[in-house]
Amino acid sequence: MNALPLLLMILSIGCQAAVYKWTDDQGRVHYTDTPPPRQAAQEVRTGKSQEAEAEASRKALADRLSESEQRRLQAREAEEKRRQADEEARRKEENCRHAREQLTRLQGPGNVARIDDRGQPYILGDAERQAAMVEARKRIGEYCP
Repeated sequence: MNALPLLLMILSIGCQAAVYKWTDDQGRVHYTDTPPPRQAAQEVRTGKSQEAEAEASRKALADRLSESEQRRLQAREAEEKRRQADEEARRKEENCRHAREQLTRLQGPGNVARIDDRGQPYILGDAERQAAMVEARKRIGEYCP
């Protein structure tokens, strides 16, 4: 809902000019926003109740707009939290898959190679292989359900 026209209408209530009451030559009573020329007119007070009502309407509209904005902000925050949770779940699932694949390779037959600090491949010895399996099991426990 576009609240701008409603807001302008409510704000204009407090900005209205004075209202004048006057009686013409035939005895008919008129209410106008300008006094009649060459005629006695009485300014009609709009009263505090109308002003208070207008202020209450303005406040209610501002509150509704504020509540609407708060709901939108909460919805955005909830969506962001859901997106972050989904991303975290995806990362955990990927890490779980990698850790299981690594453990399968380490437990399988044949040599397992790694790359050293100089970028050179080397074959893991039995102790290194066992330590790598312990580390892979630890990551499986951390990332896998």
